Formats: sequence, structure tokens, C-alpha cells
Amino acid sequence: MNFAEILKTLRQKNNLTQIELAQHTNLARSTIAGYEKKYRQPPYETLIMLADFFHVSIDYLLTGRESVYTASDQTWATIDGVRHIS
Repeated sequence: MNFAEILKTLRQKNNLTQIELAQHTNLARSTIAGYEKKYRQPPYETLIMLADFFHVSIDYLLTGRESVYTASDQTWATIDGVRHIS
């Protein structure tokens, strides 16, 4: 899935029209339509705002997949060691 499809799916799952989403996000309805039709790409600030609004990560908004990164204890020990050197 791409951003346009994901945005439309999220909007529809939340039972919002383009007008309602525009009102909630202070974007123009034509802007929402442009994103959903792939005519426009949002700036970073808008991606952050939309991710927050829908309670998803920016990774999910852009790719449809959640990225989960966990650091091992060894990684944290290395990070702590580097902090003490600085």
C-alpha cells in the first residue's frame, strides 16, 4: 500500500468524509483529496500531524507496516559505555 491508499483507508475506517478530516486537521478538503489521488505529497509536518491524529506511526502512514526496533542489553551497554567516554 502507498500513502494515498493508507490515508483513504484510515479515513474510511474512522468513518470520516474528506470534509470532516479536513475540519479536524485544519487542512483543505482539496488537499486531502490531492493526497488520496496521489496529486500531492504532504510535508513532514503534515505527516506527523496525520500520524498523531490517526494514532499510527509515520512508518505505518507511509508504508502500511509498523517498524519495531528493540535494542538488546549488549547494545544498551555499548551506548552507556560510549556516554561515559564523552
